[in-house]
Amino acid sequence: MKCRRVERNLSAYLDGELPAGESLRVGEHLKACSRCRRRFEELTRVETILSEFPGRDPSPFLWTRVQARLEAGRERRSRPARVFVWWASVAAASLVLVAAGIAYWRSTGERPEVAGLEVAIAEDLELYENFDLIRNLDLFESWEGES
Repeated sequence: MKCRRVERNLSAYLDGELPAGESLRVGEHLKACSRCRRRFEELTRVETILSEFPGRDPSPFLWTRVQARLEAGRERRSRPARVFVWWASVAAASLVLVAAGIAYWRSTGERPEVAGLEVAIAEDLELYENFDLIRNLDLFESWEGES
């Protein structure tokens, strides 16, 4: 039996909760493996220390207080959660519509009307890039004409 499996079963072995065959294999491994035996001894000491603490019964109103806090938390989270779900569904629907439009345009080969504007801008791109220079030249010419 491997140490990892024994370590997972140490607590159940200590409590007597393992099936007989498994318990026997863990016991044999503990006899042969000093590392696992040390872990088992540590676990036994911890359980002994914990068993010495006196048990306390919970307050009779503990469950009432727990329920009240759960209800208060549920009320605080319910409205924001609904708003989030609503916005998330709107965003998802928008994405679906955009994806459907793109798929339609690609499948039909049709381009939206904006495509014509893109072509016109691309053709006159040099003019648009030099607009400031051209505007300044116009001002310069009008300034020369005044003198």
